[in-house]
Order: sequence, then C-alpha cells, then structure tokens
Amino acid sequence: MTVVHVTAELAPMPGGVADYVAILGAELARHGLAQRYLVTGTAGGGRPPPEAFAGRGDVVPLRSPSATQLMSALTELGPSTVLLHYSGYGFARRGAPVWLVRGLSAWKRRSPGARLVVMFHETWASSSVPWRSSFWLSAVQRACVRELARLADAVVTNTSFHAHRLRPFLRPAAPLHVQPIFSNVGEPEEVPPFHEREPVCVVFGRGGHRWRIWQRFRPFFGALLRLGIERLVEIGTEPEATAKLSWPVPAERLGPLPAHEVSSQLLRSRFGLVQNHVSSLHKSGVFMAFAAHGLVPVSIVESGDVGLINMREDKLICIDRVENTDLDRVSTLLFEWYEDHKVSCQAERLWMPLLGYMAHRMGALT
Repeated sequence: MTVVHVTAELAPMPGGVADYVAILGAELARHGLAQRYLVTGTAGGGRPPPEAFAGRGDVVPLRSPSATQLMSALTELGPSTVLLHYSGYGFARRGAPVWLVRGLSAWKRRSPGARLVVMFHETWASSSVPWRSSFWLSAVQRACVRELARLADAVVTNTSFHAHRLRPFLRPAAPLHVQPIFSNVGEPEEVPPFHEREPVCVVFGRGGHRWRIWQRFRPFFGALLRLGIERLVEIGTEPEATAKLSWPVPAERLGPLPAHEVSSQLLRSRFGLVQNHVSSLHKSGVFMAFAAHGLVPVSIVESGDVGLINMREDKLICIDRVENTDLDRVSTLLFEWYEDHKVSCQAERLWMPLLGYMAHRMGALT
C-alpha cells in the first residue's frame, strides 16, 4: 500500500506548497505510511535542480508536464492512492493545468481500484479588469477545479470559502474536509507568555509580501506605536524589495533564515503583521507560524483601523479596540488553538484515516 504525492514543488524547492508537502510527508512517514513523490516542476520552467533530491529514491521528477507523461509515471508507480496537492498556478502559468486533469482522468480510468484524494490549496482566480489573465481564463481555471473535484474520492481544503466553491462539484459519496495548513518554521511544545517577550513586531514572508504589508499598514503607523512596539524585524527572501522602506520604529532586516532561527526569533517577539483577511488566514503560512509561536497577529479590520486577531469558539475574529485587550490571553488562545491543529494532530485525525486506513480497506474490498 503506497501513497504517491503529485506536487508541482517539494522542499528544498522554494514555496509554501513545497514546504507543506514535505512536512506532511515526514509526519505521515513517522506513522508508517509508505509514500512516493511525483514532482512535476512549477509553471514557468521551475524544474527541480538535479542535486535537490540526490539519493532520494522516494522522489520521481516528471520528465515533462504532459498528460501522457503523468499517466505513464503513475501507471509505473502503481499507487493505491494518489494525493494531489493542487494549486493551479503551480502547475500552469495561467492557472489552468488542463494537462494535469487529462492525465489524472486517464490514470483513473486505467486504475479502477485506486483512489484520488485532492488537497485544494487554491481553487480559481477571478478579475474584473481585462488586463489580468484571470479575467479571460477564470472559467477555464474553474473547469479544471470542477473536473478534479468530480474525479476525487475525497477532498481536503484549507478554508470554508474554498469548501463552499468545491461542494457542488463532488460526487455524493466523496467526503469534504476543511483543515488549516500548518507552520513551516516549527511547532514549539511551549511558548513564553506575551508579557515576557521583547516589544518587537515581526514582518515575515517573501519580499513582495513584506512590501504589501508595509503599504497596507503605512496609514496606521500611529496605531502600531500605541501597541508599545519598539522595534520591527523583517525576515524573508528578497531583502532588496523592502530595503528602502521606512517604519515608525527601528527596523532590522535579517533576510532569509533557517527555520530554527526563524522560530527562535518568533518566540522572542510579541506581535506579527498579517495581510490576509480574517476569512483566509487558515491558508496563510505566515499566520500559522505566528499562531504556533504564540505571537499576537495584527491586521487591518473593516473599520479601517488596526485590529488584533483573536480566537473565540474555534473561530478567528478581529478586535477593533485594542487598548483594553488582554494580550496575554490573545496569545494563549491562539497558541492553544494551533496546538489542536498542528501537523501531528492533523495526521492522526485526518490524513492517516483518509490515506492509510481507507486506502487499505478499499484495497481489501477490491
């Protein structure tokens, strides 16, 4: 019984999906699940470098992103279950990987006893302006998602918004699960209380992400100062993208760091800035890193002011009024919420039953 991950990227290739697949795979391996990785390469020529997976017999780079090559590779590997990690723009430059849909459809027809599980990291994009490709190709992207959802024996996604989009496409017997992603810079077993940390705020992510954070928060620098922030730390690739930006407090630009060093910095800091709307934070690796380390995430709320993100009955909420907020409690609630969603918990409650027990039972029945 073997599970084959089909993914456009896999760590050490850069990317959020690459990290997700590697972390999930490592946890599933600890639970005894046999796995292989079929790496297609990312859109725009992002092929795995030859040395990236040297000596790893569990990784199979796809020779070219085509339906024929995909079907042939899966037929040769002969998995009982395929786990597809879907992000349209990872598999195709314009977000519509028709070749992927055709290849998986052909494999399913030739492998009636095998199962397809799809993790939808994204669904489809849309735009109201004609100079964006998604204005013209949104329908094609949606068609790819629809066909993959119809092929799937089970579907997992990271937000209720994606689940709402996917549900009408599923076959009646196909289960749909919603689970947040997890931190890709570690999951400490315990974290220091908020009041014992340094009055530091972290901006974490790639250069473009950090630049958008600065642009979004620029009108609210005064509110950041009222939170008692005395220093800001930037962590991430492309340090030149934000090298000339001015913050209202001294800024230290650390550039890209190994995961354990990022984790160490997060554990010492109080706040982290997030760009996403509260409804999409479950798919944000930045937010999950903050939650895993007990930082208090800061966002811009609908009222046009700085807000703190809190937990209430397993739901993320924004708090407009920050002056009288118990920040120690916000930090503790988020950390406790993350503890219930960390990768080991997800593996035991969701992924092993979905990929292991169910795949074994299906094999016995056939």
